[in-house]
Amino acid sequence: TKQYAYINNEMLKWARKETPLDLETICTRITGITEENMLKWEAGEEYPSITEAKKLAYLYDIPFAALYLSEVPPPTKAEYIDRRTLSKGDTNDISYDLWKEIRYFISCRESMLSLVEDDYNNDMPKFEHDTAYEEIVETIRTYFEIETPLKNKTAFGGNVFNYFRKKIESKGILVFQISGME
Repeated sequence: TKQYAYINNEMLKWARKETPLDLETICTRITGITEENMLKWEAGEEYPSITEAKKLAYLYDIPFAALYLSEVPPPTKAEYIDRRTLSKGDTNDISYDLWKEIRYFISCRESMLSLVEDDYNNDMPKFEHDTAYEEIVETIRTYFEIETPLKNKTAFGGNVFNYFRKKIESKGILVFQISGME
C-alpha cells in the first residue's frame, strides 16, 4: 500500500515557484511522476507518497520536513543577473544546475558571514551609477593590487584566473569556481 505524505499543498506550490523548473521538467527529472499527479498534489486533491515527496524536496533543494510547514514562507526567489557576458543577460532564464549551484554558493556565503566578527570592516570601493568605467577599472586594480600586464605568469602556471583569485581572496572575498555549466 502507498504511504502518503500528508504535506501542505501550498508548500508544494511555493517550493516549485522558487525554482526555475516547470511541470514538464519536473516530470522528466523524477520518473513515475506525471503532470496530472503534480497538479492534483498542488491543488490538495491527492497526496504524493513519502518517497515521491522526498524526491520533490530534493529536487526543490529544501528539507523534506519543510513540505509539512503550515505557513508558506514569503517568496525568496532572488533575481539573478547573468554577468558572464557584457550584455545585461537574462534575469530569470537560468538552468536548474546553475540555480542549484547559486543556492549552494549563497549557503556557503551565509555560513562564512556567520563566522565573521561583528567589527568586520568592508573597505570595498563603491561607485555611483554614472562613474566612468575607466575610473572603476583603475580603482579596482589599485584596491586589489593588480599589476598589468602580468609580470610573473609562471608563479601561477600561466593560469591568469589563479592570479586574480589570489588577489581577490586576499581581501577576504569568497571566490567560487564552477565549470561545465550551461
